[in-house]
Amino acid sequence: MGTSNWQNLSYCVALIRQAAPSSVLDIGIGFGRWGMLCREFLDVWQGRVFREQWQTRIEGVEVFPKNVDDYHPYFYNHIYWGCL
Repeated sequence: MGTSNWQNLSYCVALIRQAAPSSVLDIGIGFGRWGMLCREFLDVWQGRVFREQWQTRIEGVEVFPKNVDDYHPYFYNHIYWGCL
């Protein structure tokens, strides 16, 4: 499973918060780090904790089903399997 450099997290989160997108597409969700961070900083920090309150649509694409675990749907709206 791929991962990303932890040293870039604070910089990337600052950019995500500044852009404040209404939707995010995470290609290759892996551990789900970016989906979780996007959910936290685009919805939860705005007081939208519960799924019915979410305003940001976060979707993921994963070609390796073994990478998707039971916890991923807790912060992704939808996960697409396989190649698009």
